[in-house]
Amino acid sequence: RSNFFLWRPGMDSVQTEQAARSPLSWKGKLAIEWATALLHAGSLSRLAIQTPTPQIPKPNLLLEGNSIGELAIVALPLFLFCHDSPIKLRQSLEWILDSSQETQFAQLLTFGYALAQLLQEQGNPQSLVSQTVYQLKQSGFSLEVQQGLTAWLAEVEQCVQQRVSLSQAIATLMPTAAATSADGVIGLALYCFLTTPDHLVLSLRRAAQASDQAATVAALTGALAGAYNSILEIPLEWHLALLDDRQPLIWGASGIEIQALATRLLTSWSGVYDATDELIKLPAIAAPGVIRPR
Repeated sequence: RSNFFLWRPGMDSVQTEQAARSPLSWKGKLAIEWATALLHAGSLSRLAIQTPTPQIPKPNLLLEGNSIGELAIVALPLFLFCHDSPIKLRQSLEWILDSSQETQFAQLLTFGYALAQLLQEQGNPQSLVSQTVYQLKQSGFSLEVQQGLTAWLAEVEQCVQQRVSLSQAIATLMPTAAATSADGVIGLALYCFLTTPDHLVLSLRRAAQASDQAATVAALTGALAGAYNSILEIPLEWHLALLDDRQPLIWGASGIEIQALATRLLTSWSGVYDATDELIKLPAIAAPGVIRPR
């Protein structure tokens, strides 16, 4: 129950202090740092060859000692920036992570592929898992890794189709993840989203009950649900809480600053030459061939 307050807006000072001390808060701060680094570099190609500076630090994401779910949060700016190109998405991850750890690398890419499909409207909830499996098979991973992740994703899909309870999903997916060296947190996030894909709040409330992994599961579920449902599904009171400048800084930035950073990242991705200039109100925009009526 207390983990619910690690992600919802409008928490009191005690709850905020607990959230700020949580390991997840550091992952959020790293995500903000990497979004800022992308903006300073202007492109992934420049980011890859840039001499490290205070604004553009040297990549320091390590698979060892970090769960794949937590690393997915840190890599979220890269997933968003590269969502229109699977090849660029993989190359960006290879630059910041040790791709020799194939299983863990493939798990992280699994979440990136699923998120990219939702952003491009290439996948609907019913086919998201199968299309993600297809993309993994096209990515050149070893047969052993492909079989392990395919079995893991099949368990996720089965839990969704059978509409099992959250406790049953945890009991099913976490042992399966351990057996296949997959990360159960990403599986639970997919389950929480796919169970009620059209109801962002319900998906997040379910994720918030995911035992001691609730904060990470909720963050990843929110990314998937937000990509599919758009900003319009976020409750008004959550918007207002984020815009309240009296809110304490959990990730080292206020809600207004994070929102501005996200807008600047979007303008940079869309081709704006200098995203550091005064922000403009963007019209509807998406990857080529994608219509976004919402």
